[in-house]
Amino acid sequence: MKDTPDVDAVAYDGQPGNPMIPEGRMVVPVEFARQLERERDEARNEAERFRDNAIRISVGGDGTKRITDRFSWEEQLIAERDQLKKWKEEAISVMPPMQEIGEEIGVGFGQTIHDKILPELIRRREAKDRSRERAEAFLRTIGKWEESES
Repeated sequence: MKDTPDVDAVAYDGQPGNPMIPEGRMVVPVEFARQLERERDEARNEAERFRDNAIRISVGGDGTKRITDRFSWEEQLIAERDQLKKWKEEAISVMPPMQEIGEEIGVGFGQTIHDKILPELIRRREAKDRSRERAEAFLRTIGKWEESES
């Protein structure tokens, strides 16, 4: 085993072709590399501990900060999920049935419908008006035919 592992120099100095580092590789002493790995692992562990033990802090009227309680990130996610479920239930009770409207006007799942509702209503009203005009023209034609028969 080598005492000095090769490490990609570009990852460290971002200077491809650096004359101080032949062939884009630099030599790093094994102990130095191991120390970097230990520090990286410690930083990851510290980040995990931070996420697992988030602290809720409140600021009092006098400007002092107090730790009000501790909770894990799982509890945070569960609380946020419950809050979003409650919001959804409240919103659904006052919002129009958007999914059904989307199906009725032919908008695919995942597409926005807000910009498509008014054009579809206008298109349907115009189609209804054309149908009524054709029906009235047909009835006038029938009326003229009956007059000519009598």
